[in-house]
Amino acid sequence: MDKNQQVLVDLLSAAIRDRKPELSFTRKIDWEVIFGEAQAHQVEALIYPVLQKLDKDQILNKDLLDRWKHVTLVKSYQQIQHLDRIGEVLQAFNNENIPVIALKGLVLRDFYLFPELRTMCDADLLIHKKDLAIAKTVLFDMGYTATTEPNPKHIGFNHKFYPLIEIHWTLVDPGTVISSATLEDSIWQNTKPVPISGVQALSLSNEDQLLSLLLHMANHFIFSGFGLRNLCDLVELIENKNIHINWDYFLLKSKECNIEKFTLAIFLCCKKLFQINFPDLFDFHIIENDPYLNELQQDIFLSKDSTTNKIALDLAGGQLRTVNRGKNNKIQSKYKFLFSFLFPKPQKLEFKFQYAHKYPILYPIACFHRLFIGRKYWRNTSFSEKIHLLKEAELIAQQRSQLLQWLNLY
Repeated sequence: MDKNQQVLVDLLSAAIRDRKPELSFTRKIDWEVIFGEAQAHQVEALIYPVLQKLDKDQILNKDLLDRWKHVTLVKSYQQIQHLDRIGEVLQAFNNENIPVIALKGLVLRDFYLFPELRTMCDADLLIHKKDLAIAKTVLFDMGYTATTEPNPKHIGFNHKFYPLIEIHWTLVDPGTVISSATLEDSIWQNTKPVPISGVQALSLSNEDQLLSLLLHMANHFIFSGFGLRNLCDLVELIENKNIHINWDYFLLKSKECNIEKFTLAIFLCCKKLFQINFPDLFDFHIIENDPYLNELQQDIFLSKDSTTNKIALDLAGGQLRTVNRGKNNKIQSKYKFLFSFLFPKPQKLEFKFQYAHKYPILYPIACFHRLFIGRKYWRNTSFSEKIHLLKEAELIAQQRSQLLQWLNLY
């Protein structure tokens, strides 16, 4: 973690606790870089209020402060509109007797001092799969259209004027080493009512909420990565509900979901970055000096770094999904990487290209579709850029494959 990243973490820590920032570095702070990183992690609005509490020698220039304020006001207004629309969707579901569990930001935002500053790019709702057909009809009638991207755990719904809504029927992608099956057997029985924009919905129990967040993070980590906003959500949830969480139940379920080590590592990152306290039953000593912990922390910052990194991460994720997995598996050469990425086994293709598994004759078409149609950014890059991205992805895949193995996610 470099100086600017440390300042960003210090600002976030102050923002989620409503206190004056205790910046580790008071000289030569590159506020433009910090603003860019905050935007990449989607926490710039969250940070803005604490900028007013900075000492005179720490204050950023007026032009940047005005831009930061403008972005914050726009995003907060968008969030208010977003929540009003979600209230209408929930009311429509209630009218059709469709039970709905609100996930992630829809519930967690209320833990923040200024909920409208905890931004959301979409809204995640969990329903029973048997209610999916009715839910589709409701959304279609409200002007939404289903995305054309097939997915084994959710369907996205776009609207001309409103943000994306994702309707889930399961919490994780099938085929990964993590599992939500045992959790999903009980979450509907453990729900509690929660008002969202004045409309009654359901929320997960404290333990299940925490587990679902970690499953979401683990799922994203396997395929691309996650950023600081996810850690902020964890910190807010734990600090607000610590004494009300059944930690023994939580630990049992984390083992059943195969995220026990991942959970320990993420909690330790939260402890180091945000000085959060955890119950004594978490034995951090077994990993706190492991070099992979620093790699995990670096990965969290890398995943939201730049457009090029995001593309390389996506390519690396695609490569990691297509090579054979095993305890001692490593990517041994650039040729193996290139071949496995260009021509994966049909059963290891991403979900939307798995028609080649069912119809082997379509395998060449699926490979072409995956490379030149399925990835928009790939179509718009030159040959030399493609080679550069593949090389960068190879390096990331080598590093992340070992990190994923260490976390027992691969």
